[in-house]
Amino acid sequence: MQAGPKKPMSLSNTLGAMGVVIIALSLPAGWYLVYSKNLERSSAAAAAETLEVVDSALHMVEAVARERGPSNAAMGTREAALDRTALDTARERSDRALAHARQAASTLRDPSLRDSTQAALSALQAHLSQTRQRMDDHLGKATALREATLPNQLIQEMFVAADMASQLSRGLAVGTNSVSDHHQSLRTLVTRATIAAALRDYAGRMGSVVSMALIRGTPLTAEEQRMLSRIHGRSEEMRRHLDLNILLSTDAATQQALARVDQRFFKDGLNYVERTQQVAPVSASAFAERYVPMIEPIVDLRNQYMRTARDAAATSLERSQQAQIGWTLLSLAQNLLVLTLLWMVKRRVLKPLSQAAESLRRITSTPAGEEEDNSKSTSADQDEVSRLTELVGSLVEQSQARLQLEARQEKQLLELRTLVGVDPLTGLENRRSVELRAKALLAEGKRHGFEVCALVLDVDHFKLVNDRYGHPVGDEALRTLASVLQLSLRCEDISGRVGGEEFMVLLGYCPLNHALDKAEMLRRRVELRPIHIKGLDEPLFITVSVGVASTNAHGHQWDSLTSAADRALYQAKREGRNRVVADDASNSAAGALSSDSLVSPPN
Repeated sequence: MQAGPKKPMSLSNTLGAMGVVIIALSLPAGWYLVYSKNLERSSAAAAAETLEVVDSALHMVEAVARERGPSNAAMGTREAALDRTALDTARERSDRALAHARQAASTLRDPSLRDSTQAALSALQAHLSQTRQRMDDHLGKATALREATLPNQLIQEMFVAADMASQLSRGLAVGTNSVSDHHQSLRTLVTRATIAAALRDYAGRMGSVVSMALIRGTPLTAEEQRMLSRIHGRSEEMRRHLDLNILLSTDAATQQALARVDQRFFKDGLNYVERTQQVAPVSASAFAERYVPMIEPIVDLRNQYMRTARDAAATSLERSQQAQIGWTLLSLAQNLLVLTLLWMVKRRVLKPLSQAAESLRRITSTPAGEEEDNSKSTSADQDEVSRLTELVGSLVEQSQARLQLEARQEKQLLELRTLVGVDPLTGLENRRSVELRAKALLAEGKRHGFEVCALVLDVDHFKLVNDRYGHPVGDEALRTLASVLQLSLRCEDISGRVGGEEFMVLLGYCPLNHALDKAEMLRRRVELRPIHIKGLDEPLFITVSVGVASTNAHGHQWDSLTSAADRALYQAKREGRNRVVADDASNSAAGALSSDSLVSPPN
């Protein structure tokens, strides 16, 4: 039996189908707008939360730095007159700040950043506990039985604790930037607050060095004078950065806070430290009574930066919430408008057209008694309308699929770019990423005339470690070395794994003698860092050889600088390993600069 022709789709059904398609297209667009505003709100909320984490870390840095003052006083007091009240209070303040930082870190959304922060806090707590125990053992002895050099060693350990706290705060400031990619002003304010916190720590260190000499009743030693010189130089670098900020800042309160720091610390405070070394010495307590108020404006400056950042984050969050609500209402209103228009079209247009079409159909219908001509069937029209509807639906599906595919491709591309720049074993940058960043730093150093030093580190006898213990242990040794670099370097330093067991570090604004000190510190920390191996009773220890080269001798060229550092590394290997060696040209250049400075000292 031959099937009859298909019934043509009515105009009402056709326009109704078109309305459905319009709704189907408008809903994803409206949802995408609302979703994007929700992402902005989440980003603003995350930025506000992470500001609290960074603020707690900065307070922790200050508390650890403040603990040095009572520690200095306690070690300079005879056992009969020792009053531990101030020391115990300072330790309790440090412990509370550490606990608050740990609690704040537990709220971080990034699991890897949260875990690394907790691990760094645990390491800092362990270091503080060990240093405090040694100090308590020292204070428990009679004055005549105390080791003369131990107080200086303990103060150095307190400096290490402050370095660990500062490194942690800088790491948090960098790590939490990922949640505020659209908040450049917040990142800038957090960076300035971190610099201010570091400046407060350096100012406290300067006071600690002078206080120890006053407690002993002797002039500063040569090593203490060198330490003061390094601290002063680093403080001046921070001052130049903050002076630039005062030109860029439009906030009156921040400008006033910067001006107070410049007057009270960089002028009054440094002059007072200089006078204390030249005239008849005062007591440590009298020195602290005058010096400490001179560095307090630095804390006020840090608080001003964080207060401004929190206000900006709160404003951003409020605006993003309002935008999210507004776009949600706009999307709902848009869909409601579409439905209303469809209803009006159906009532005021489609229904009259349908009635007119029916009237025309009756007028043009086949006269009574004649057979219907199937050759004039409108099935073709029916097929075209159905096909148009199918094509529109297919287009919607393909558009959605394409959007999903593009989103997946963009995500995979981002992951690929991330993987290309990161060594998967150690989490440090790989050779390509190090070279790209190092060339940018060298170019900046060439423009602004500052010295850059390259350190090349190589694990000694690494093949023996792999052969004796297996490659998993060798991998753990490399991760241990990477952990030492991450915890010991400044946030602006560049570090990465550039070979099998070879690592590289680039230090900007760093003279050769400071780079050698940093290299020796890294070598010593690696040497003392135990690697616990499952199945072995004793931990494994590794050593590294380090080659150092400076741009003062080789220019700001990547190839020449790294080649010189490699040659110095090979020399360290030849001389017996587990040592730091600078290449001859860098040593000669540093010696020439030192001679010049002795002939014509700067004003």
